[in-house]
Amino acid sequence: ASELESVAEPGQLAAVLDAMEQAVEALGPVGGDDVTVRAMASMWIHRARLALFQARAEDARRSILGALDMARSGGWSDLELRALLQAAIVALVSGRPDEAEAFARDGLVLAEERGDRWRRARLLHRMATAANLQGRAERSVRLYGEARIGYQEVGDKFLEAYLLVGLAHALARLERVDEAAALLHESILANRRLGQQMRCGDAHVLLGELMRQQGRDREAREHYQEGTRLYRAVGNWIGLPSVLANLALMDIRAQNHTDAEPLLDEALTILRASPQSRQRSLMELLRLANLAGIDRWEPAEKRLPEFDDDVRKRGLADADTAWVMDQLGDRAAHDRPALARRAWGLAAWMHDQLGQSADASRVRHKLAP
Repeated sequence: ASELESVAEPGQLAAVLDAMEQAVEALGPVGGDDVTVRAMASMWIHRARLALFQARAEDARRSILGALDMARSGGWSDLELRALLQAAIVALVSGRPDEAEAFARDGLVLAEERGDRWRRARLLHRMATAANLQGRAERSVRLYGEARIGYQEVGDKFLEAYLLVGLAHALARLERVDEAAALLHESILANRRLGQQMRCGDAHVLLGELMRQQGRDREAREHYQEGTRLYRAVGNWIGLPSVLANLALMDIRAQNHTDAEPLLDEALTILRASPQSRQRSLMELLRLANLAGIDRWEPAEKRLPEFDDDVRKRGLADADTAWVMDQLGDRAAHDRPALARRAWGLAAWMHDQLGQSADASRVRHKLAP
């Protein structure tokens, strides 16, 4: 199972996990038997990975913290290192970059003590991702560079190819767009050779983002569509909803609300099966606004307050959602003033959270008596 630690796609991992669970069951109940406890800890590490693929972030968190506790209790530094690496990944996917950095730092200490150059590179990779999520793009680029050198030193072409997407994202944040795009094309070619469909999908999705930001909508749509095809093929349910949302947003901006509807419905079908998802309320808001775009107002009038309250409570602010709420307010202003004020209020709040003071002031002007 450890050989699949870095390269398994969801279907492979599920099959391995089934075999591991059968083996652990054959060993007998967990007790003082070190062999059984070690096997259980290893299984829980892989169970956490599978839960992430299936968009069950909280289940992944419970599994990996259990594995980490077992590894530390048993004094098994090799398992503790593996668990810390996976804990950093779980924290990143769960939107906890500070926690991810802390797990990765602890892991680096163990990796250096054990002389484990491969996991040291992987931990640097996670720290780079955490820095990118924290908005520290220059630090992120530096750490990605160190991790890439580490992968090259141990000859891991798989993870070096995977790293290119994250590095491209950090470069794009620094407005080094041409470098970012070149890395993404390199990533697609490398991952295609390696048979890594999901990572090809990641690169296509980020290329779609870059194209959309440059107003190259046709190319953006092509990359997003290829990303969704690849994500569906490998069962990447955690990544698929956001790409579907990007495609839907392009349709909403073009007033193609009918085309956007099935995309949002598919995304929400996935997210509603994962109640802990941070994305769900934002996606629900997009759907309400899109339905209003085809004069189906009742869902927005009934449910906007619920999702408004939830995103504020969670501190979820998104520029695209803010724009959509602003547009919803404009559409509702004449006949549904209460709905318009609620939508504008949420849009202004999101702009404030994102530091977009000019946009917040513009929207608040609409709220003035």
